[in-house]
Amino acid sequence: MTPNMDHNLPKDNVIFVHLLRLGDIISCLPLLSTLFNRRSESKLHLLINDQFSQVKHISPSFINMLTFPRRELQELYRSGQYNCLEIHSLLKTRLTQLKSLVGEPVNLAVNLTNNLLSGHLLSMLAPRHYLGLSINSSGKKGIYNKWFIYLNQLGNHPVENVFHYLDIYKNALGLERIEMDGAVEISTTARQRANQIMIECGFANHSPLLGLQVFSSDPKKNWPQKSIVSLLKLVKKKYPDALLALLGAPWEQHQLEEISRTQSNTVVICQDLAVTAVILEKFQVLITPDTAIKHLAAILPSGPAILEIAQGPASPTQMGPYGHGHVILAPELTCYPCGHSSLCDSNPTLLCGEYVKPQRVVDVLALLVAGEKIEPASKDGVNLMVSCIDNQGNYFLNGKGDNYQKWLERRRLWEDKLVKTAVSNRH
Repeated sequence: MTPNMDHNLPKDNVIFVHLLRLGDIISCLPLLSTLFNRRSESKLHLLINDQFSQVKHISPSFINMLTFPRRELQELYRSGQYNCLEIHSLLKTRLTQLKSLVGEPVNLAVNLTNNLLSGHLLSMLAPRHYLGLSINSSGKKGIYNKWFIYLNQLGNHPVENVFHYLDIYKNALGLERIEMDGAVEISTTARQRANQIMIECGFANHSPLLGLQVFSSDPKKNWPQKSIVSLLKLVKKKYPDALLALLGAPWEQHQLEEISRTQSNTVVICQDLAVTAVILEKFQVLITPDTAIKHLAAILPSGPAILEIAQGPASPTQMGPYGHGHVILAPELTCYPCGHSSLCDSNPTLLCGEYVKPQRVVDVLALLVAGEKIEPASKDGVNLMVSCIDNQGNYFLNGKGDNYQKWLERRRLWEDKLVKTAVSNRH
């Protein structure tokens, strides 16, 4: 059984299943906060992979963060110490615990992952209502809501998706617009720690303050290190009084310090999500590949302008920085974007990584720092796109170039089938 608009959804014992990457989870926090604010929920439950439990340190208090031991179960299976039946028994035990935390019966389970594991989990939770992919013990699939049907039809070809994933979920839940206010909550302790770090780094003595996220979780998304070093030199020349903070995870500290030694106007900051969120609010611009930090910056009410260098499997049309006025530089290549698991013919160096030049990044950076209007352009094999939220409350990119035009044509076809029908049904 399935509800189809947000005012028909149950208001208690509701769980969202999201077993994807850290950035995907962070980007969905505004979705949950918007739903909560519209419906006066008592609490929403969010099931995520346990390695991303740090999200709870930035999530609003009305979200009860639950964790699923995906890696542990996978390692047990690979080790050969447990057979499938024993692992299934462990899984059922964990699901029983989850159901007691959510409250029984589970009134609504929403699958934001759309893969086999989450589909089976959704069915095993035995909720009264489903949204998204559900697979029962006999392998029978149930996909409820036309937006989730659209998502499932993509199958093994997610690059064909023409909508931002956040909009797919938003429209499936019957929400007209995503609101960023209230999506992030930071503790006083984290703010104090961030303020101390900014004092130690001399933030008050520099202008502009810029952030550079160097690495992503997927090497195919990383901009070449030689380009990063060149960018640091160009920024120093353009802005002698600037401070450029190299951001990363604690295990990336050593690599970032090696890069930082090439220029005097840089500092290295490797902190947890909560501390990083406070620091991000001080930057004028964040330069980044497709990363969790990009999504965190995008959902902050006072976050920086974002300049994304997109390459490899990073698709700005599907997971670009959500909001107005962010800029994406992407290669104009027929093979872009590629799948996460696909191999690049140009390995060990990615062909698309060579297209976005450091000087082009600095030119766009200067416009963002000055607050000037940036026009979409296709030049030297690079497509410059600017994000916005359209009149129907959906994420949209303004751009040029062949790749962009092909996306736009497919987008308009699907808008006729999905968006315009949904809008007319609201009135």
